[in-house]
Amino acid sequence: MKVVLVSTYDVKGGAAIACNRLQQALIGNGIDAKMLVQYKSSEQDKVVSVDVNRLNRFTSFLKFAWERFVFKMQVGKKEDLFKFSLANVGKSISNHPLIKEADIIHLHWTQQGFLSIRELENLQKLNKPIVWTLHDMWAFTGGCHYSEGCKHFEQSCGNCHLLKNSSETDLSRKIWNKKKKAYSNIEFVTCSQWLRDVAKSSGLLSSFNVTAIANPIDTNVFSSENVDGLLSDIDSNKKLILFGAMNLKDERKGYTYFIDCLKKLKKNYPELSENIELITFGKADASKDKELPFKINYCGFLSDPKAIAAVYSKASVFILPSLEDNLPNTVMESLACNTPVVAFNTGGIPEMVQHKKIGYIAKYKSADDLTEGMKWVLEDESRFKQLSENAREYVKENYSFNSIATHHIQLYNKLKEEN
Repeated sequence: MKVVLVSTYDVKGGAAIACNRLQQALIGNGIDAKMLVQYKSSEQDKVVSVDVNRLNRFTSFLKFAWERFVFKMQVGKKEDLFKFSLANVGKSISNHPLIKEADIIHLHWTQQGFLSIRELENLQKLNKPIVWTLHDMWAFTGGCHYSEGCKHFEQSCGNCHLLKNSSETDLSRKIWNKKKKAYSNIEFVTCSQWLRDVAKSSGLLSSFNVTAIANPIDTNVFSSENVDGLLSDIDSNKKLILFGAMNLKDERKGYTYFIDCLKKLKKNYPELSENIELITFGKADASKDKELPFKINYCGFLSDPKAIAAVYSKASVFILPSLEDNLPNTVMESLACNTPVVAFNTGGIPEMVQHKKIGYIAKYKSADDLTEGMKWVLEDESRFKQLSENAREYVKENYSFNSIATHHIQLYNKLKEEN
């Protein structure tokens, strides 16, 4: 069986990484799986970019810039510029050799000027089975990637809170209508049960099949084994709280709750706090991080999976204060490396983090409960050891390459038989 997975990026961003891992899982289970992308960063030979020369890449940039310019004229706040995608321009891939030879076309995250809504229509005219894995809410909204509590997508969008001139017939309603017209022969997949339920409640996807299949992770790579000697300059006797670098302008990431939580931890539990340090990787903002009450160990930007696994393994706990999220790769990676997770009760996260079995799920937007979760994980050594063991076993049972690939192959076979 030939499967082409379509994604804007191959390894940049959570959605692209999830897509790339699925490709590797499918290959490992005997499927001829290739990725067709706009921007290729890796050296993987089964990843093909549609931009084969400098002119193609420049054209792609201009299309993306045009899409952003059009929305910039409509957006209410500057910081909301990338919360919304128009998909009004893009590449034509219907005649690409990988699309022509494929038995299954599997779409993933295709924004930022790659696929337009019109091209989604063109792909369906090929009469090939199309699977679309949703990594956020964009497919069933009038343009936003996350609704931020807005429920207009349950009907037909309009009156969008991200637009400066919102109305019943605003840009979000127009995009919603285009999607309504475009969708016909698509099998939708979500990475979490939460996103499946939200998708089924939408005006656009309520009548479509929507199946929840999680993202896979290579538990041989993400493991606490074989990382000895890495990060030797960080004190292993400290209780290390790991956090990922956050876009401080994105309220969805919950950075203010993170700061509040750490300050409460320091103030309310001084004895425990004496032995706590922070550890982080990614693009850090040292000036903003001055607000944090503990010493920070910066690991910088990491691309080597073994180095990333070493950071997770070094940490005592991983904290994710996101206010809206689907099925974060970071949670899965942490658990695979025997590191418990503390996070809010939001999105698909509670499906991954079994409360008080492999981590702690705090009450939504409660910095007090987030603090309690941190204390609960860190204060008892025997409990911590059990949490760590449970975490890895849970990931191996539920998110392994073989398990997730099998679910997808079963779906592919069903669609081929029905086509």
